[in-house]
Amino acid sequence: MEFPYPSTLPPGSIRLLRFNPENGIFGLSSRLQLSMETYTFKTAPYYCALSYTWGPPRDGMPEYKKSQRAPIMINKKKFLVYPNLMNALKILRKNWYDYRKQCYHFWVDAICINQIDEAEKAVQIDNMHLVYNNALTTYIWLGEKTKKSKAVMQLITALSVLEHKLELSPQMWGNSTRDLPDVQFFVAHGLPFPLTQPQPWIDLLEFFSLKWFRRLWIVQEVLLSKVLVILWGEERDEWTIFHKAINFLTSRTELSYWLTYLPQPNPHPSGQQSSQSDSIIKVKNLEVLRPACISNSWDMASSALFKDVRQFTGSTSVTAATLLMSFAVRYRNSVATEPRDKIFGHLGTTQKLLELAKLPACRIQAKTSSSLTAAQLYLQVVSHAIEETQSLAYLTGTCDGGENRMTDLPSWVPDFSLSIPIYQMHLLSNEFHAARVTGDTSSPTLRIADNLLCVKGRELDTIQEVLLDEDDFQTLSNNTWCARLAEHMRRTGKGHSYIDAFWRTLIFNSFGGRYPASWPGVPDGEHFRCYMLVSITEGYKGPNTSGNEQYWNNYLATLTGIHSLAALDPTGVIPRCRTHPEYFQSLMARPGVTGQPGNQRDLVQKILTDRSRRFRAELSKGIAGRAVAVSAKGFLLNVPKCAQVGDKIVLVKGSPCPLILRAAQGSVGRWAVMGAAYVHGIMHGEAANADSWDEFFIS
Repeated sequence: MEFPYPSTLPPGSIRLLRFNPENGIFGLSSRLQLSMETYTFKTAPYYCALSYTWGPPRDGMPEYKKSQRAPIMINKKKFLVYPNLMNALKILRKNWYDYRKQCYHFWVDAICINQIDEAEKAVQIDNMHLVYNNALTTYIWLGEKTKKSKAVMQLITALSVLEHKLELSPQMWGNSTRDLPDVQFFVAHGLPFPLTQPQPWIDLLEFFSLKWFRRLWIVQEVLLSKVLVILWGEERDEWTIFHKAINFLTSRTELSYWLTYLPQPNPHPSGQQSSQSDSIIKVKNLEVLRPACISNSWDMASSALFKDVRQFTGSTSVTAATLLMSFAVRYRNSVATEPRDKIFGHLGTTQKLLELAKLPACRIQAKTSSSLTAAQLYLQVVSHAIEETQSLAYLTGTCDGGENRMTDLPSWVPDFSLSIPIYQMHLLSNEFHAARVTGDTSSPTLRIADNLLCVKGRELDTIQEVLLDEDDFQTLSNNTWCARLAEHMRRTGKGHSYIDAFWRTLIFNSFGGRYPASWPGVPDGEHFRCYMLVSITEGYKGPNTSGNEQYWNNYLATLTGIHSLAALDPTGVIPRCRTHPEYFQSLMARPGVTGQPGNQRDLVQKILTDRSRRFRAELSKGIAGRAVAVSAKGFLLNVPKCAQVGDKIVLVKGSPCPLILRAAQGSVGRWAVMGAAYVHGIMHGEAANADSWDEFFIS
């Protein structure tokens, strides 16, 4: 029997809980005893809110069953809760005296909202900005303690003060701001050095794989809460400590490069395309956006949120539609059980910011949209954004044109239910203007009618061959894709400049946010060359003892694809390595260490490894979810992984990047969009022509 709520919650009201006196500090009974009372937001006493996961807090734990619910008493009636919430309530009860300003009340969504009353749920979703913004403190419950909890929290606390100490002692930092600090720095502060003592750092990465970090609802819970406290079993830390530690991990060095020093923990289950680094970046971004959300005013022009809106929607102004769309795109990798929550979960934050900016309210409200399907809701959100922005910039971040999409969703609408990360191409979209024609000031004139998106475009080319995709880079020798590229170059008569175009296409011609890709003081292509050399080294599985040259020669003889590609490259970017002496000569070539002291070979190896890691970090971002293809006219393309031979490459007004279009099945003159493409050499209007725009109808 479900808990008997006395009535539907009136508009503008909130239910709050408090522990009964017999559950106070001086006498903890075995069963939790609570009272629940209803207030208006204006008359509510001080209260705290709880942020937690409804299900198990860690990967590897079986999902909860209804039979695992245990009773607590609310107003002397049984209320069944799942284990993770039960554990959180017990910790809250135990630490009740910690609450500030005589705050005796608290709010928990699973209890304070009648979860079987859909109308009440919809109204409360629209009130979420009030719930968290009015809370005195929001407690983040990460789950029961583990053997590693205390050590990880201690490491986080230690990291939180390092940024300040590095400013006081910059000489302990490495040769550039993208290096790790020297080992002496870690030793001086009692910290394990990542290269020799990786386990504590691996444990830290595993901490960021806790399910709380992947929840969609934490976006508004963090952004709207004035004070945040983290609880992990008995361990407790202020959010300010937490985000200072994140700043250390992300501000001085690029995170994706820094993490290459460490063995990666096991990824979470397939189907959730995320990683520990995604969680770290998510928290970092939330802290950047948070000041605007908890303030009493909002300077849009200088706000990080304004930059987000422009990047993710292409808009030059903030509106309800563009703000909601930017949240939906940025955090689409977050996990929500109900697909509509990928939109509903951002309504509270959107409404709060609109009120601060004195802008019109969002047209989408949970209480008026609760009858819509997820597909209908997504269509509304994207349609509103396109109408206001006349931009298709959001398509640079969608690579969901495959088979897993909702069948009733137009191809031009992202399937937000798919947990897909923000791809590097989207982060670079402001750099590209493929359809821009100098002197052309006409409007893109994007139109939507009967779920069709009508655009003006120009067919540029057709995909002729898909050379490789992200899976090909899982083989460290890189031999297979080298063979394909060499065969293509021989067949088409492409010269050595094609190698340069190839590695630039892999990484969208960008490195560390610099476009076009360049490394100060290092020749173009050098990092790619080092990546190839280190990959060859890692592919060798023979003995590393003296007299092992024959083993090396036997191994190198199998790398026929690399040899074929090297023969077509007179610049030496593709290493010559038919024999062990030739391979060793390639290792020692042009390292840029002339006159450096110490063991020359060790120093060269360090530089090779460093440059390889840097390129691999860029490669992992550039090729994620994507493939490299060639067009009928010979263009090198970085395309969505779902792209196929015969797909059209079309310049579209309103889109910073060319779009990949495929003829829609069963509909003459209709197209499906597969995603956006990087086409090397034409990303700044080189192929655009003001006199040749045709209409394309995208279904």
